[in-house]
Amino acid sequence: MNKIGHFEGLRGLAALVVVNEHLLKLFFVMAFSDAAMRSSGFGMLEELSFPPFNMLHNGAWAVCVFFVLSGYVLSHSFFSGKEINRHDISGKLIGRYFRLAIPITASLVLVWIFMGLGLFHFSDVAALTQTKELNQYVAQPSVLELLKQGFGSALFLDDYAYNPPLWTMSVEMIGSIGIFVIQGIFLTFRGHRHAWLIRMVIYTGLISLLFPTLYTGFLLGMMLCDCRNYSKSNRVLESYGKYWVPVSLLIGVVLCSYMIRGLYTNPFKIITFNEFHPYYEYLYNTWGAFFLIAGISYSKKVSGILSKPIFLALGKISFPLYLVHYTIMTSLTAFLYVSLPVEGHFLKAILSIALSIPVMFMAAYVFEKAVNEPAVKFSNLIKNLISKPVNKTKLKIKEPNLVTAKQKHLTNY
Repeated sequence: MNKIGHFEGLRGLAALVVVNEHLLKLFFVMAFSDAAMRSSGFGMLEELSFPPFNMLHNGAWAVCVFFVLSGYVLSHSFFSGKEINRHDISGKLIGRYFRLAIPITASLVLVWIFMGLGLFHFSDVAALTQTKELNQYVAQPSVLELLKQGFGSALFLDDYAYNPPLWTMSVEMIGSIGIFVIQGIFLTFRGHRHAWLIRMVIYTGLISLLFPTLYTGFLLGMMLCDCRNYSKSNRVLESYGKYWVPVSLLIGVVLCSYMIRGLYTNPFKIITFNEFHPYYEYLYNTWGAFFLIAGISYSKKVSGILSKPIFLALGKISFPLYLVHYTIMTSLTAFLYVSLPVEGHFLKAILSIALSIPVMFMAAYVFEKAVNEPAVKFSNLIKNLISKPVNKTKLKIKEPNLVTAKQKHLTNY
């Protein structure tokens, strides 16, 4: 697969947001409560849970960004003028499975080792902070159970036992399958003169059908990639970018700031007509992610910032960081909190976080080199083996108005 530079940087920032949310939920649980539940004299830290500051730790919008970006990135080679056929799509699909399953399983093996060594101190911290985070470390699973979860249930049955961030993996896998199935459908009318318009109609129908679900994000990302690579639509979007890009970025920030906490006391009650529903968080955040990514895609200034080496480096370890941070947080960070010889909850929490975050980054880097990169190579090998027998009969998408992939800055996905 391929990634686009500035989206890699955005993915890295989104991973940091997820880490921030879990750390806050472990130590400052009241920051995630509705205002009606708060005691008087609440501090500044808790007030930062309201828009727009909550974008720093609202993991819901970060996850929605992951899904929209997946729809975009997984579709890029399909729409960028490269030769492709159904065997290529099948190869990408099977490669995608191993691309996700291997790192997921490795993260579960890490949990198994930590549990065996008795390194988790979640319960000690939870008793003091009344956290809302999940305690997944009650009983050590068998190796066979971990393998079943890593290569099966985590990807298809919404099973995130022993590593809570894995709740997104079944959405990611099923959403990826959907993207590749749609690509196969699109191949049936690849030479049609109105192929792009037909695709837009299909997007509209599928988005309407899947509107209440997280899979909408994948479709929105795919549609954005299609428009970005089709020269007629891309030319229009670029021509009027100075008008719609700032608006798109603003809408993205507003919608990504939506959170269910404080619903009855913050401006978002206007959007939902005072109706409370926990799923609204992901509904609005999904569309916020779409507008945010669309604006970034056509903003040279913002995309340039996100393409800086520091953000690209963060993006490179974003998936490993996502997979291992919870394990380190509930072991090392929790251990530091109960062991540091200092007084006061706030000071102990801040010191524990400050000392453990560098370890999270180092662990993510090691995981990237030892697990993630080999997983990418293996998934590419599988993909190429499936595609290779029919390389001589590849069918190119003959749409002369496609923008070539050479115009994009890509790194390995």
